[in-house]
Amino acid sequence: MEWTSYFTKPEKRIQIIGIIVFLVFLTSLIAFHEIEKLSWLDSLYLLVVTVSTVGFGDLIPTHPETKAISIVLIITGISSIAIFSEYFINNLIKTRFLDRLDLPIDGLKYENHIVIGGYNGTTRMIARYFTDRFDKIMFIEQDEELVKQARLEGLEAYTGDLTSLIILRKLNLEQSKGLFLSLKQDSNTIRTAILCRQIDQNLLIYTDTNFHVSIDFGGLIGITRTYHRGRVLGGLIGYLLQELSYLSIPNQNVAGSKFHLFHVSPSYPYKEKLPNAFLIGKLYLMMNVFLNEKEAKEEWQKCKHAYGELDDNNYHNILVEKIDDVRPPSAIDLIDTDRSHQRIVIAGYNEEIQDILSHMQTLKNFQSIKVISFDENEVSSAKNHGYDARLCNQDNLFEMIKENLNDSDVLLNFLKDITNALLLNVVIRNTGLKSRIMQISYDLIEVEIFLNSGADIVIPPDLQMSRAMSQILVTDKNELMSMPYTNMHVMEQHIDKKHPFYKRKVESLSQDNYTVALHLKGSSEILKYYPTNGVLEEGDSIYLLKWHYDL
Repeated sequence: MEWTSYFTKPEKRIQIIGIIVFLVFLTSLIAFHEIEKLSWLDSLYLLVVTVSTVGFGDLIPTHPETKAISIVLIITGISSIAIFSEYFINNLIKTRFLDRLDLPIDGLKYENHIVIGGYNGTTRMIARYFTDRFDKIMFIEQDEELVKQARLEGLEAYTGDLTSLIILRKLNLEQSKGLFLSLKQDSNTIRTAILCRQIDQNLLIYTDTNFHVSIDFGGLIGITRTYHRGRVLGGLIGYLLQELSYLSIPNQNVAGSKFHLFHVSPSYPYKEKLPNAFLIGKLYLMMNVFLNEKEAKEEWQKCKHAYGELDDNNYHNILVEKIDDVRPPSAIDLIDTDRSHQRIVIAGYNEEIQDILSHMQTLKNFQSIKVISFDENEVSSAKNHGYDARLCNQDNLFEMIKENLNDSDVLLNFLKDITNALLLNVVIRNTGLKSRIMQISYDLIEVEIFLNSGADIVIPPDLQMSRAMSQILVTDKNELMSMPYTNMHVMEQHIDKKHPFYKRKVESLSQDNYTVALHLKGSSEILKYYPTNGVLEEGDSIYLLKWHYDL
């Protein structure tokens, strides 16, 4: 823990100040008793009278030492009263604010806002992405404790049951951009969607469902897009199992867009094929981390100790080109890699994992699939689904790995028990095997730990779900491109008089954790690459980077 971060927390500051005040009071009490030769009761009386600055005059310090102590005591007393009063008043205000959790009686009067039903890891990140884009976000959640947590994080949140038509009518959905639903029960999601259609037939509704079958129901009741974790993760892992020499990011053909974004592998000759492109950063594939090209070396040094060396196998170049210079985005070059000699080994097995595997189209390109697990029930289930499955334990893990893995294999580590997951990765690396390890991390705070344990790529499901769901609203609304990475949000923005950055100096945006990678002056069509000065004016277009240092 850094001491600076320790002292910036109000509760910690109060603890430190309380300890200091106690020590000053105790020292004064003892001094009055020993030096002034007062009884303990009189010493306490003199202490209280001095701290409160009442000054009755019946007892006074007569020695130079106790006079000096009294001066310190008075200053400490006055200061501590002010500090403690401020702390308790702030807590009182905060408590009263958090106690009013219900929606206003007359509802919300917002326009172009985004409503999110359910507060969890996925929806919290969705809110962050749209806040970056200057959208108005509000949460509706039944659990009061979660509403309080959201508010303490600076988010607008209210308690409410979204299966109630009364609550839905208060949200002014007719004037909103869209509704995201990530509820605990699919039945509530479906009921809410049906009610929303009674309010607005054209409302954009995006849902995160628990069971794959709910996707079919979603289409029947008018849900715009239904996302299922198995489908999203299966598609992503399948993509990561391929080798791409050139990838054009889709959904960027928006009217008025000035730029186009590309991910390009290091082997792709972009200087030859994309001569007008600007290299704005590098994408570190292990954790989808964006590295600022202007400061790539400095940025890399911050995480190099955890992530390892930056080489051709673990990053892509991120390029931006003016839209007029871009070749058709359908032109994607792929390396047709022969995977027939490689095997996939899956650690852990359950229905959720089977669902993910069913959406990984690239599995058929591999020689075979094998399952290993520390749980007998998981091994039995995998065998029932036709997989070659082996039971392992901590005692025979080394031998099991030597027998079932080789350098060309890919390990998909789905183990939810963090002890077993870490142990498996560490043992694999200790054997000297170069097998590629793809780790599913169910909590963002575990990511760096898994990277240190030897994982090549870490995939947090909440992060991937939030990216998929947030991007599709941007696409459906035909808005300018937005690409969230783990530590960064890249977006195109056009400046008008209503934009928050209108008339702002480029260099001042760093105060809000924004960086301008490209600045296209509307009046002259002059393009600046990572400008350090200039003013954003009406008609300008910018490629904006929003940093998220806490992920």
